[in-house]
Parts: sequence; structure tokens; C-alpha cells
Amino acid sequence: DSETAFTRDLIWLNESLTDFQATAQFIRQLDLVITIDTAVAHLAGTLGKPTWLLLPFGSEWRWLEHRDDCPWYPSMRLFRQPKPCDWVKVLSTVKEALLLLPTPTAAHHLKQAEAALIQSQAQRAAEQYQLAHETNPKNPLILRLLGNTLGGLGQAEAAQEKLQLALELQPADPENHHELALHFAGLGQAEQAIVSYQRAIELNPACADYHFNLGNAHYALGQAPAARSSFSAATTLDPQLAAAHFNLGQVAQDEGDHLAAAQSYKRAVDLDFHYVDALVNLGLTLKELGQSELTRECFELILQKRTGHPMAGVNLAKFHLERNHPPAAEAACRSVLEVHPTHAEALLNLGVALQAQNRTLDAIAAYEEIVAHNPDYPDRQFNIAFSELMAGRWQSGWQHYEARWGTDNPVFSPRHPHVQAWNGEPLSGKRLLFFAEQGYGDTLQFCRFAPLLSSAGATVIIECQPGLKSLLESIPNVEQVIEQGEAIPTVDFKLPMMSSPLVFGITPENILNGSDGRYLTAPAAECIRSVGRLKVGLVWSGRDRSVLNNRSLPSAMLPELFQQTEGIVEWFSLQKDEPTQAAEIITATPNVIRMGSQMTDFESTARLVNAMDLVVTVDTAMAHLAGALGQRTWVMLSHSPDWRWMLQRDDSPWYPSSRLFRQPTAGDWASVVEQVRAELSRLAGC
Repeated sequence: DSETAFTRDLIWLNESLTDFQATAQFIRQLDLVITIDTAVAHLAGTLGKPTWLLLPFGSEWRWLEHRDDCPWYPSMRLFRQPKPCDWVKVLSTVKEALLLLPTPTAAHHLKQAEAALIQSQAQRAAEQYQLAHETNPKNPLILRLLGNTLGGLGQAEAAQEKLQLALELQPADPENHHELALHFAGLGQAEQAIVSYQRAIELNPACADYHFNLGNAHYALGQAPAARSSFSAATTLDPQLAAAHFNLGQVAQDEGDHLAAAQSYKRAVDLDFHYVDALVNLGLTLKELGQSELTRECFELILQKRTGHPMAGVNLAKFHLERNHPPAAEAACRSVLEVHPTHAEALLNLGVALQAQNRTLDAIAAYEEIVAHNPDYPDRQFNIAFSELMAGRWQSGWQHYEARWGTDNPVFSPRHPHVQAWNGEPLSGKRLLFFAEQGYGDTLQFCRFAPLLSSAGATVIIECQPGLKSLLESIPNVEQVIEQGEAIPTVDFKLPMMSSPLVFGITPENILNGSDGRYLTAPAAECIRSVGRLKVGLVWSGRDRSVLNNRSLPSAMLPELFQQTEGIVEWFSLQKDEPTQAAEIITATPNVIRMGSQMTDFESTARLVNAMDLVVTVDTAMAHLAGALGQRTWVMLSHSPDWRWMLQRDDSPWYPSSRLFRQPTAGDWASVVEQVRAELSRLAGC
């Protein structure tokens, strides 16, 4: 009978297994050990012997859950009951696995193939797998190994043929469907991969890897809900699958749900503390959530784990730049460059950090280093323009500034694409659209070139931001001023305002400043009367910037500015928005008058400016407005100012009536305030 046949093939070793040493000696001579959860399982695993462990539905804690491998014993494979007491399914699965075991000759070729792969000799591995297949032509496992290796060699058609053959030999084996799906996914054929993944899941719905890879295929097709569902199923089946938590984070991050993304990335890191990609994305999502210190700690931790990690180093540099710490940003960039000396983004941010320390020539050298390895990198040319303009190299600076249109900054998305760009063609009898492209201050600074276009024979139409129209109508020889969003009249050409200096070859010596140093005009506001004291307009704060947000005078410094000025200065606040602290200080200072409510547009603001004896401002649109009006203007600048204020001078070629007060060191507003207050006393004759 069957029992007799079964026992006839068994060799009983009971009497020989006198102790563990004797048992170990026998195990070493075996090709495979099949055992239940006993000490033999641990002994075979300790010896590194291929071991198949048969487990009940509720197994002991050390075998974990939802996995067929064992972290304690890498050579072990687990066969679990799918439900309580179901040993029939376990034994059936073991029998199928035994049928896949290669013959001794095939096993020899498989070992040779494995050794070849370890030595990165994929072609030799494929040859050995082919020999193993010829020895065992009906073995699906060998076919899968051969197919995967051929796929890695780029032989897609041959690889698919082998994988399909494995599937035909064992269509009920979910792993055959899974391997074919992975092949399709590797070829970018996500839709075909999904079909095979789903069939594998039908055959084995409890395999977390199948759901995980199905999620990857859905994600590749942009099918976020389906991807999330599959990744969630994978984490339910195997809560320890860090990659599935990571991918759930990516789906949430793509949808802008940074809190959910951070939670998923954190879970991935908890499961695998060395999961650097998860740490990087965790840092990025923490940044979006405003968790500044956690962001910094995250990127610093990555750099401790993996010295010179590009994404961590670059993002840490950006973090420090946003916090106005250029030396720390420089150090982060250099840590990347020590390992990756040609990394373009690290070099780019190094240049920004150096420029922020007024090391202009060093910044230019960093940007030029990018050229040798990434000659078409648009951000390099755009950023080197700032350093060149700061250094007075205006000819090349204006040329490089044109690279702004090639960056991915939405500010520089194409404008008026239906209108031909002006490239120096004769303008006589032509109509030209001269359009604003960036901030209010930029428009106020560069609208001065409109008369040059008129002088060249063009009929000039200016397009500007809302609030500037009535003021810019004071520019002579301009036919029409329209606001952004209004209908564009018929024109022949277009020219962005900030491309004017390149077109006209502008240098510090030939800047057009209009009549008597002014190119915009407005009557003085009649509401400002002579009070027997200096009438000083004041703007101390500009809009926050995402990087190097250092141009505003802290509200806490206002009392020092107002100190001892009550008898000599009547301050007029031209600040539109006042933080709470500033508002309290203004209210408590008797010689300060708020004018914000009367500033309805730039023309009304210009009238107030022209009623002043002096305007004191930080680097905002007010500095450009007052300078364009030819008003006496004192500009308070950070240690590392915007490129247009250049370096090491207290005047400006852009605005002859302006005087510059610079921080002697980074963050030193106290020295600037002290100097301004001293000059006010001198101006008032005190």
C-alpha cells in the first residue's frame, strides 16, 4: 500500500542521533531539511542548511507573520497553514516545491550561474541557466531564473518566451504570473503587468509583495486611488513592509496631503532606520508642514548615515539659506561635493551661499564649474547672472539673465506666445508691447527704457501689474498703458522689460535716468503740510522671501530708529501692512503718522513720496518708486543685498538721488539704524 511505499523510501536515523553534534553531522550531508517547529529547525538554520519549516496557522512569535522567509535563518523557507489545522495545504505546497528541486546536474549549473551573478557576469550566468534548463526542461523555477537573467541582458523577447513557458508548465503557480508581471513592468508595460499581478493575487491573495507590485504598476499609470488601495493591502498583509509604507507616503505627497505622507514615511523609517529615501522624503514633508527643526535633524541624520548624500545635502543647504545661514549652507554643499564633485545642484546652491556672503568671484567660479559637466543647465546661467551683475560684469550678466526663460520657475512661463519677440529689427512704424514680468519694484526700475524704444521709432504699449497704470502713464511718448489681464491691442513685437538692458547695452555708466534724475512724475500730495521738521517717509518691511529673507528691518528695531527724533523729524509711515508689534510701536510714538490708508495705488503713493523731504526705506518697491521720482532716498540694505545694489558703494547708478546704508556684517541692523539716525540729525542741522 501507499504507507509501505512511503516508508520503503525512508532511511531511519533515530538510533544514530545520540546528541546534537551527531545530528549536526548528518544534517551537513543533506541537501535539504524539512521539519516542523522543533530544535532541529533551529539547528539546521544555524548550520545554514536549506531548511523548509512547516508551521501551524498560529505559529510561535519568532516566525513573525505574513512572510515565507526568516530573518533569523536566511537559508530557511516557511510553509504556513492558510487556516487552522490545514496541514493538507501545507503538504501540497511542499510537494509542489519538491517537484521544482533541480537534478544534481542542474543544481551544479545553478550554482555556477549564482557565482557568475555575484561576479556581475550576467552573460555567463544566462549560459549556465540555459544548461540547467536543458537538463531540467520542465522545471518552471529554472525557466524563471533564465528569463529574468535574459531580461537583465536586454533580451526582452527571449526573456518573455521563457517566462511564458514557465507559466504554461505551471499555470496555477502564482509566482509564474508574478514574474511575468515584473517583466512587463520592467519594459514599461504597466497595463499588461497589472493583468498578470491580478492573476497572481487571485491565486495567492495573502502575498503582500503581489499587492505591492500591483500598486507600483497603478502608480506608474497615474492611478493614485488604485495604487493606494494596493499599497494599503500590502501593509495590511505585511505591516513590516517598509517599502509599501514609503509608497503610500509618495501617493499622499503627490496629492498634497503632507501630514499623511509624513506619517507613512515615518512608519517606513521606524521599520528600517537605514531607509535613506524615506528619510529624505520625510524631511521634505516636514518642511512643508513647517517643522523646521525636525526637517534639519532629518537631513543631518541622513548625512551621518551616508556621507555626501546629494538630496540630503542640497536640501539641508536650502534649509540654511531659507534661515539666512549662508555659511552653514556652504558647508552642506561642500559635504556633497567632496563625494560628488560635479553635482550640479550642489554647485548651484554653493554659488548661492557664496554670493550670500558677498564672495561674488567665488560664486561665479562655482557656477562656472557647472558648465564643464552640465553646459545647458539653465539655472546655472540664471544664477551666474546675479553674481556678474553684482560684480559689475554687466555685458555677460545681461546675456546670462536671459536664461531665466529656460528655468522651471512659473514666474518665467511664456508670456504672449502669439506675439513675435523683438530681436533688434527696425522699429520705425512698428507697434511694440513692453511688458512687466516680475515684481512691482522690477517694473518701476525697468520701465525707464520705454522712451528709448519710442526714440527708435516704435509705438510703445506698456503692460504692467494692477496699481501701476496711472503712474506709468506719466512716462513720455508712450501711446498706451494697460494692466495685466486687459485685452492686448494689435502689436508687431514684444519685449520683456528686464531684457531691455541687454538690448540697449546698458552699463553703470549709461543708465537712462530721465530728466534731473527722474523718469516718473507725480504732483506732491496736498494733504502733507510743512510742519517745521523733516518730513520723512518710512518703509521698514517688505514681503517675505522663500530664500535669504533678510531685507526687512525687524519691528523691534523701530524704537531705536525713532529715538531722539521727536523734535527734528515727522515720520510718515508708508507701510501698507503692519505686524502687531510694529503697530503697537507706531501707536506709542507721537511723531509718527500712518499714511497707509491713503495709498490706494502707486500714483497716490507717489504723491505722498513727493510731499516728503526724504524717504527712508528697505529694499522694497518703495526704494524703486522714490528713486524713479528723483526723491531723496535712503535705502537700508542687508549685508548681502540684491544684485542691483551692487557692493562696496553708497550710491546707485540706477537712482542718482539715492543713498545706500549697508550692514557692515550679516544681521547688523543696529549699525544701519545708528548711521541713519546720525545722518538725520546732520540733515536737520542738529
